[in-house]
Formats: sequence, structure tokens, C-alpha cells
Amino acid sequence: MRHVERWMLTAALGVIVAGALACSDEADIGGPSSGEGPVTVSLTTPHASDGALLVAVTGPGPLEARPANSTYRVYWRLASAAEMRVLVLGNITEGPVFTVRVPDPRNAAAYSSTVLQVADRDNELRTSTEDYSLTVTSAAGN
Repeated sequence: MRHVERWMLTAALGVIVAGALACSDEADIGGPSSGEGPVTVSLTTPHASDGALLVAVTGPGPLEARPANSTYRVYWRLASAAEMRVLVLGNITEGPVFTVRVPDPRNAAAYSSTVLQVADRDNELRTSTEDYSLTVTSAAGN
């Protein structure tokens, strides 16, 4: 009977170890599986009092968005596998506004961004986004 208990304990431990290995990140057992990293989205604006910016980012598999600095709040959702909608709130000025984690940041040219809506700091929608522009570059500046 003691032999059977030891065998069951060994089998149970084997199942636990196998389960733990199956749940671990690839980076823990063999390094990262891809070259994921950020691209930076920068804004050119004709106004000095922007308070909210809604942007569409398109490209191969955007993963998540983060503010470019601590003065901005960023909310995002995936509209599809190749499109992300990003809302930026704060005292928005020209320059980097958010970063997007992508499968390969060296491929920044494959991403585009469009300003969909802008509101001023008094929450009034701008009547036009025509003079706004966005650029997407690798976060490392390459």
C-alpha cells in the first residue's frame, strides 16, 4: 500500500509541475517569442488648448496603448485586429502623446494614425481636425 501512495504522490507532483510550466510566460522558459515593443505617436496641433484627442491607429496587430508622459490619461480599445482607438485626455500639446506596443517596432512605417475628434479644455468639440497631424515612429527613434 505504501508503494501505491508514493506513486500517486509522484504522479500528482508531475501534474502540478507540468501545469505550472504550461502557464508560465515564454520569456521565462526560452526568451521572448517576438520583438514586441513600442512605437510613438506624436501630434502636430494648430491649437494650444486641446484637452481630448480621439485617434485611430491602424497597422499589423496593435497590442496596447500607454501615455507618452505622466500628464496624459490614455484609454484604448481594439476596434479590430488591425485597428486601435485611443482616447487621450489632458493638457495636450505638440509632441509625443502616446505609445502603442506592437509586434515589431522596427516596422513603424506599417502603422498610420488619424485624428478622429478633438475637444478643447472646456470640452467643446473642434469643428475640424483638418490641421491636425500625427506621426508614428519607433520609440527608439529608428
